Amino acid sequence: DGITTSNGGSGGLTLSTHSPLTIAADIIQTSDITLTAGDSPGPGDDLTVNANVTIRSTGAGAGEGNVALSAGDNIVLGAGSKIESRALPADPLTAGKTITLTAGTGGEQGSITGAGAIAGESVVLDAHSGVGTGTGGRIQIEGAFLAARTRDSGGVFVDSTSATPLTIQTLG
Repeated sequence: DGITTSNGGSGGLTLSTHSPLTIAADIIQTSDITLTAGDSPGPGDDLTVNANVTIRSTGAGAGEGNVALSAGDNIVLGAGSKIESRALPADPLTAGKTITLTAGTGGEQGSITGAGAIAGESVVLDAHSGVGTGTGGRIQIEGAFLAARTRDSGGVFVDSTSATPLTIQTLG
């Protein structure tokens, strides 16, 4: 009921389910990463990144290195989880790359919650009912640009861990 091992390999990774998706092991790829928990009738189409799990794209070439997570309902980032676009954990962020999290793609309520961290030059957070809310705490953002919105209700609650100023823009 989720990814429990990943060998990385070369290239990108696209994984789509028609039910919940749980990431239980690190995913490190050399190109784009796209993970989708598709929408179905009823609740529970969540994408969960377990505690202390890393999703990282190391791609630096044109058209590679982006990370996209989407869920029919909620995205939950476990404590200590990381979503990154950079070659190695201590390296600078890869220029020109975007990390996008979209919750509630089926038009139903959806939020982005948890105590995880997101590190990408540009970060886009889009949810129906809250970003960084709930019992998990605020999402940690390291990046140069953040665009975020909640479409129906709730607010955007994030903490910046960037060494440089973070430019924030609200969407729609």
